[in-house]
Amino acid sequence: MEIERYELIKWDALVGYLREVPLKGYGGVKVYQDAKITLESGDPSNLVPPQAYVVKGRMDDIGALADYFMREHGIDIFALEGGLLFWPKGSNPEKDRPIPFLPPIVEISTGENGEEGLHLINDGMHRTSTARRRGRERINYILIDGVSLEYPYYAYQFPGGWDGVAEVVEVTRELKEQKRYRKPGKEYKELFRLFDTIFPGIQEERVPVK
Repeated sequence: MEIERYELIKWDALVGYLREVPLKGYGGVKVYQDAKITLESGDPSNLVPPQAYVVKGRMDDIGALADYFMREHGIDIFALEGGLLFWPKGSNPEKDRPIPFLPPIVEISTGENGEEGLHLINDGMHRTSTARRRGRERINYILIDGVSLEYPYYAYQFPGGWDGVAEVVEVTRELKEQKRYRKPGKEYKELFRLFDTIFPGIQEERVPVK
């Protein structure tokens, strides 16, 4: 892992970006516009997973990135106080799109059985899992509170919690289908948070589903 160039995004700027994140449906409403957005630090195991799997290769890549930034720049990517953009070695920072890296994005959410106050991971399953794999007792994460009840995160928590999350090489349809959606059929997609519109590439599927 080598990096051509990197830039840090300050916290206030990052909050401004997040307030512009739209939903896929509902006319693209900016779901975080009036929410409370704070930077928190805590045990990654207390963040609630919404899916049944993580991909080993993605975790390996995040681990390599963490080692590189700590070794070369003294930056702990699990303790960022804002965002990080970086260009891999060989790319052209003047022309090529950077790869974004943010603290996990977590929403205060209601569970499938009415549980309140869940710290549900919206974006950052692999970042959180990599921190857990490395024995990190604390990581920084973005906590979002006060999202309208009309627009909850599209999935409930994974019933098995972290103990049930499988580390896999490839993603099967069966694993994908273990996600528990808040809306029937394909309607759940209306509740997708389109982080990609603000930070292109952050939601990119890097492993094909088989």
